[in-house]
Parts: sequence; C-alpha cells; structure tokens
Amino acid sequence: MRFTLARVITALPVFVTALHQLAKQGGTAIPLTLSKGSSLVHADKSVNFEALNSHVASTTAKISHGFDNFEKNTGEPHPAVKGSQKRASGGLPIDSLSARPMLWFG
Repeated sequence: MRFTLARVITALPVFVTALHQLAKQGGTAIPLTLSKGSSLVHADKSVNFEALNSHVASTTAKISHGFDNFEKNTGEPHPAVKGSQKRASGGLPIDSLSARPMLWFG
C-alpha cells in the first residue's frame, strides 16, 4: 500500500475525529523527560570545559573529514574551503569613538 497524498488527505478527517474523541475522554498523561547522553554543563550550570573541548574537536574532525571526502569525490576542494583564507587587513587601524565606546570605525 502506497501512502500517496490523496490517501493521506482522505484519511486526515478520520485521524482528526479520533484525536478529538481521545481529547474528550481525557486520556492518560505520560510525562516525558528529554535528556541528552552527554552535557556541556555540570549540575551546578557551570561549563564543562573538557566536554566542550572534546565536542569542538570531534565536530572539527567531522567537518574536515567531509571536506576531504568532497575533494576525493569531485577532484577539487569544497567551495567553503576555497574561501576560508584570512582576508588581508587594511592600512587603517580600528579606532574607538571616545563618546560612545561601542562604536568603531576604520
């Protein structure tokens, strides 16, 4: 049996009616607790730097591996790698406006 759009649209009123009947009956409330396998914070809400460094290292390795595979498959580097060189800095220094320290120009 294929779930085509027509079948889903045809069955939709049945599901809505069934959900409405369940809502009338009250149903059973099941509390759900969502938790991750690892946490980047301790129980006292302070940052777990070891876990954070490990997460950053694994994410960097994953992205690097994906870029390497892209280059193996296509023969050229990924467009994001091509444009990742640091831009040259201009000849003007960045100066702060003394009246408003959050404004910068240069």
